Amino acid sequence: GVLSGFIKCGDCKRGMLKRRVNGGNKYYVYYICSTYKNRGKNLCTKHTILADKVEKTVLEVINLNATLALEIEPILTLINESPMRIKASMRLKEACEKQKQELKKYERLREELYPDYKAGLIDSREYEIFRRRYVEKIAEINEKIETLENKIQEIERGVSPENEFIKEFKKHQGKITELTREIVSTLVENVFVYEGGRIEVVLKYRDAYDTLVEYLSNNRVIVAKSALGPNIQKMISR
Repeated sequence: GVLSGFIKCGDCKRGMLKRRVNGGNKYYVYYICSTYKNRGKNLCTKHTILADKVEKTVLEVINLNATLALEIEPILTLINESPMRIKASMRLKEACEKQKQELKKYERLREELYPDYKAGLIDSREYEIFRRRYVEKIAEINEKIETLENKIQEIERGVSPENEFIKEFKKHQGKITELTREIVSTLVENVFVYEGGRIEVVLKYRDAYDTLVEYLSNNRVIVAKSALGPNIQKMISR
């Protein structure tokens, strides 16, 4: 079947079995938990669900994310080319340069400390107090510099439209009308069915998707809310 190996019981996490049953003039195809069917009714429950319902849900989720990938791409370009981001990068670089100058000052003070001690300008107690103070200050400044440099890299790197989530789902930008094994293998990690009929579709490229969510959330002030489609607004509001 198209979902074989992907569809699993949401509770015991084992595979679901596909079964067919006649119902008068027509037949029904459904999935049932393999643990319940083969290992014992006391180990899990049926989790029965019509195959059409599951496949329709998976198709809807894939189409939704393909549309989302198309909507995100121009928003990324807008954010990456925003003058606001360029100005932010410049401000961070100036702040980083100030910290580097401060670092040089305290490194120089630390280097001059021992000669002052040897010359008798300070005693051993004062030497140890100042030495510890300078070491702590240098460590604090280095930490600030690292934080600033990481922020600069994040701004300048941005998130490319070559992000895996966008690249893979954009290939299916025309509305998919039929679920195929190839599409499922490419885009779906797992499909979990829970007792009561709830379906959870876990897609591939989740790390790339999470990167997009974080990037869009961090830069939402750059893009007017009205410019974001309802799908993207929902994506970053979670």
